Amino acid sequence: MNIKKQFKSDIEKISLMNSNKEKIQFIWDYYKIPIIVVLVTVSISLISFISNFGKENVAMYVVMVNSNDQFFECDDTVFARKLIEAGIDMEGKVVDITADLILGQENNQQAESETLQYLNALFTISDLDIFMAEEIYFELFIQQGAYADLNNYIEKDLLDKYCNDLYYYQNSSGQLIPVGIVLHADSIIHKAGYYHNDVVLGICSRAMNMDTAIKFVIQMLSDYKMNN
Repeated sequence: MNIKKQFKSDIEKISLMNSNKEKIQFIWDYYKIPIIVVLVTVSISLISFISNFGKENVAMYVVMVNSNDQFFECDDTVFARKLIEAGIDMEGKVVDITADLILGQENNQQAESETLQYLNALFTISDLDIFMAEEIYFELFIQQGAYADLNNYIEKDLLDKYCNDLYYYQNSSGQLIPVGIVLHADSIIHKAGYYHNDVVLGICSRAMNMDTAIKFVIQMLSDYKMNN
């Protein structure tokens, strides 16, 4: 029986049922999977719409975990400055920064779980361009392909220059893929006050503003002398 005939047959069965409870139970028993698929699809679309509503003027979205922003004011102009230096027209544009996310807090499992769910949602709905965190938290999202292969976006000569400060992921074929850049105390991010210790920066593989994120990283590498 094809889908059309099956659906027609089910409609006839439902029409013969006496109670609404019986009808609802029948629909759920036979159409549970498609109903769930539709609800998940609608939910993701709704989250994406809400997240992106009013973001037409966002040039780049940056998320940082465990930054110093929660303790004192940092220089949030550093991102826009580097984009301007990279040739990005920032007139009427802003850099959206979320720098108050915390992971690794003791005795606060609920907050930890909520933060991880939030980050997973950001990576899933492509609402994230640049991500920074300590290595232990940066690598949490590697297995789900969260970060872009820098080989595909940045010239080999520039990557080779900073090869000792690239963060690599070994794929199933045994290849080492550069998916992040280790930033030290002399980076522009550290000088802006966001971190004291080393952190890893990655471009998100589903970045909404991929070109802008790439230009930011190239500009940062071009004028940032990493420790080799």
